Amino acid sequence: VILPTALLSTHTGGFKGFSFLDLTEEMKKIMTHWKTLPLQLDAVLTGYFGNREQLSFVRQYLLEQGNLFRFVDPVMGDC
Repeated sequence: VILPTALLSTHTGGFKGFSFLDLTEEMKKIMTHWKTLPLQLDAVLTGYFGNREQLSFVRQYLLEQGNLFRFVDPVMGDC
């Protein structure tokens, strides 16, 4: 499954005037919906987070999921 964090017109590094649509509120709705499904995650790959609030509630969600393989892309850690 994919959890989009933001919609960007370009990469944030090196480009000026880019468009950024924060999807924090939509992320919360998506994750709430996931909790109603018989969804069993085996692993998670994190990428770009648009703000610290996203980090906080994604972290909490992952803690609730138990023991998962977690792959963190440090280059994508712009926040």
